[in-house]
Amino acid sequence: MSDRNFPDGVLGLRLLATAAVLGGKETEIPAQPHPDAELLELCAQVLDLHAQHDAIWREARELPRPWMDDQTYRQEMAKRKDCAKIWKPALGRIGRIPSKTGAGIYAKAMVIRDGSGTAPALVLSLVEDLVACPGLRAAIWPTTMEGK
Repeated sequence: MSDRNFPDGVLGLRLLATAAVLGGKETEIPAQPHPDAELLELCAQVLDLHAQHDAIWREARELPRPWMDDQTYRQEMAKRKDCAKIWKPALGRIGRIPSKTGAGIYAKAMVIRDGSGTAPALVLSLVEDLVACPGLRAAIWPTTMEGK
């Protein structure tokens, strides 16, 4: 958990989805999937793959030099490239899925904050989701102020 009382990372996104479906009642089994289930799972996968991508790079940098002549280094870089081949195209899919809940908006924001999602279309999608979120509008502009 971060200091903002929001769960971070892959597990955090899955916990958000579960908590939203359960409504805070841990003993209930959800009758229907979370409205943003696909988006939350995709964001969790991207965050996980990006973390693997970064971990492979950190580990490869620890290998003895010269790097380019080292077979282990080349294998690690191939694994890193495989991770990127999966998560980079997923960013476009994330950007095309509109968020239906605050959890979906939060998941997109985490992907962007993580650095794995700097695609302009993804950022624009997050902005559109924020603007379209009635709960956010209600929190910022209470109904008593809307008519003024």
